[in-house]
Formats: sequence, C-alpha cells, structure tokens
Amino acid sequence: MVRAVGKRWGSAKSLREFMSRKKRAWLPWLGATLILSGMLCGLAFRSARHVPSFYRDAVALSPDQQRPSSDHFLQRIADLVSALQREGHWEIQFAEQDLNAWLAVDFLENHGTVLPSQVTTPRVHFSPGRTTWACEYEAPLATVVLSLAVEPLLVAENELALKFVHARAGSLPLPLGRLLDEISRAARAAGVTLRWSVHDGAPVAVINLTPGSPGEWAYVLSSLSLEEGQFTLSGHTSRIPPEAVPTVPSTLVTNPPLNPNKNSTLADPLPEG
Repeated sequence: MVRAVGKRWGSAKSLREFMSRKKRAWLPWLGATLILSGMLCGLAFRSARHVPSFYRDAVALSPDQQRPSSDHFLQRIADLVSALQREGHWEIQFAEQDLNAWLAVDFLENHGTVLPSQVTTPRVHFSPGRTTWACEYEAPLATVVLSLAVEPLLVAENELALKFVHARAGSLPLPLGRLLDEISRAARAAGVTLRWSVHDGAPVAVINLTPGSPGEWAYVLSSLSLEEGQFTLSGHTSRIPPEAVPTVPSTLVTNPPLNPNKNSTLADPLPEG
C-alpha cells in the first residue's frame, strides 16, 4: 500500500509540492473572499450607522431653544380639545417643528418613562402624504437610528388607514412583522376596531373611530393632510341625541379581506401569520 501511494505521487516530496501548488492557487481566491467579506461588513455597519437628515437637524437643537415651540404645541392641543367640546366644524394644524420640540422638552420631562430604556430622542418628519418617525436605539454593538415611514389615509369618515411603508435601522431595511403583532395586541387590549389589508405590497391597518354613545359628543374626522413640515386635521362635532340607538362595540378582527368600495385602493387581505 505504501509503495502504491509512492508510485502514484512519486514521493512524499512530490506530494508536498502538489499541495503547495494547490495552496498557491487558492490563496488569491481566499484573500479576495476575505477582502470582499470585510468590505460588505464595513458597508453594512456604515449603512446601519446612517442618520436621516431630518433627524440630525431635529436633535441638534437644545431644549432651551425648543421650549417656546413645545409650549405652542401644547396650546394647539388645548385648542383642539376646546374645539371638540363645541358643536360645529373644526380644523387644526400641527407643525413638525412644534411636535419635535414637544418631544424634546415636555414629553422628555413628563412622559419619557413610557419608552423602553434602549429607546431615546424620538423625532418626526412630515412630508407630502407621509410621516416618518425616528429614534435612537442602543444596540449591543452600537447606537443606531431606527425609522418608520407611515402613510395615513382617510378611507371614509372616521375610518383611518395606516400604510406601513418601511422600517429601517440606519439605511438597512427591517422586517415589520414584530411591529405589526405589537400593534394588533395593543388594539385588542384597548378595544379598538382594527383590520388588516395590503396595498402595493405594504401592510395597512384600518381603524374604525367610533363616534360615541347617546347623549355624548360625536367626533367625526372628515379629512387629514400631510404637507412638508405640517399635519392638518379637520372634522365636525355634534351631540348624539339621548334617544339614539347605542352603537354596539365592534370586536377586533384579525386579517380579514377589506372589501372596500370602488373608490378605495386597499383591496388585498394581509396573509395569515
């Protein structure tokens, strides 16, 4: 057996030379693979550390600079509450600058503990038809900026659709499944009517805003619009007659077909699971 091996390779020296040639042939490929892997890891790390420009600008301001805008946002909320308590039409605008100031000042001072410990400095950006939320997240290896883009649409009066366009860590895409599960659980716990659909491949949550009970105020949201830097809501308030038939609370429906009217573009059911 030893002689057969020796005959095949000539000698142990020939075997070593053969292996050496093979090694030299594979070394460039191995080196190129390692270099490419390092470049990809570096690119992924850099992408994860990407910070959206709106977020960088929003967190650059100090709390003292933003306190007047925070107070203005609180005043706008008070104006909305006051308008809702009067019969008739109402309309209100919220500026992105004011909301971000409130997040930086009043929310942080009085409500910051509602956030998980790893999540800090939430901010928002309003653009035509879309709102993007972002925050810093303390990951094990580095702090990254998470962002979520949502497009709200009023399908009908008091029927609000929220299209979840994408979630990202830096500029890297993140799966939406866990977030959608949390939204469904929160809606179920709050008794909110919620159903799911799909539009252009993106999940859509459709929420029924119940008008109220007999003898109470009925709040009807009739329009909403998102423009660059501002968000506008309008609707009307009326008193529900005491003799009106009470609204039976709806139950939470999980992932049914939406079956919209002919003017709606939300048609496909969200797949189960």
